[in-house]
Amino acid sequence: MKQKKDRVIWIDVIKCICILFIMFGHFKFIPDRIATFWSPFCLTGFLFCSGYTFHLEKKYIIFLKKRFFQIIIPMMWMGLIIILSRLIITFNEHISLVDEIRRFLLQIRGQGDEMWFLALMFGTDVLFYLIVKLIKDKKKILFASFILFTLSYLYSFFVNIPLPWHIQMYGASCLFMAMGYTFKGKIEGKFDKYNSLIMFGVSFTIFIMLWLVVLFDIYNPISFYNYGDNLIYYFITIIASLISLISISKLIKYPNFIVYIGQNTLVLYGLHGKLESIYETLLGKFISVDNIWINMLIGVVGVAIIATILLSICYIINKYFPFLIGRRKEEKT
Repeated sequence: MKQKKDRVIWIDVIKCICILFIMFGHFKFIPDRIATFWSPFCLTGFLFCSGYTFHLEKKYIIFLKKRFFQIIIPMMWMGLIIILSRLIITFNEHISLVDEIRRFLLQIRGQGDEMWFLALMFGTDVLFYLIVKLIKDKKKILFASFILFTLSYLYSFFVNIPLPWHIQMYGASCLFMAMGYTFKGKIEGKFDKYNSLIMFGVSFTIFIMLWLVVLFDIYNPISFYNYGDNLIYYFITIIASLISLISISKLIKYPNFIVYIGQNTLVLYGLHGKLESIYETLLGKFISVDNIWINMLIGVVGVAIIATILLSICYIINKYFPFLIGRRKEEKT
């Protein structure tokens, strides 16, 4: 598996870690209590990476066109596959085709919104471009994004009505993109091998301590969508988890297949759901209500199988149909 020269390897590693935890956590038999471990970083990690790799195109229309082909086109064809698969093979309540399409186009939280994160990413990118274009200074961009985060928080606290394409969370996602955008440069330079080891040790210890507080029901869990009991606890938890991710991703030399997964998270995110439903149905009698460890093992095996299947699809898409994910066919050298 060849790696593109312009890719940042440790960013791909973070994305790989995040998507594997997302896939693992989407199994219905994985206890919510265990899922509180990765919920603070699995989505915010993607937003951080998106901010780090953000490129300000000279013209807004060029940026929109690029993101349309990179996000909306994949979202549409993967959404079509999900809808058709539900009409042919469904393990849940059947919904009419018209309702399926309507729900897909609206992407309202909790209403057939399997592609919600792609919709959120596109909307956030559109907003973040305007912020960077108008403000330019990184510190001011971070401050402006914090103001937008506050608006998202206040809306969730006082109104909490789900909006199409998860618009209510654009402010929060802008802040995590701004963190990644701000990190690139001087801050990143401090993460050499020695400092990364220290930072990982400190940040991961803090993160584990904060997670134990949640695990034993002292505090409410933290996630991208759940602010927990207070914002200070929310930010410390997420920042500690992100620093841990960055540090461990920079410290270790990972095998190529890990990097390859990170390069193709879009397809894994969009298509893993139905395969997980099939896997759960086939192994239903082996899943134990009482034994968490058996369920965890079944989940790990399931992720490995499903990831292998989807990576084969990714290889075919990258080789023959790269336009499906907004990429260009690589020229032979």
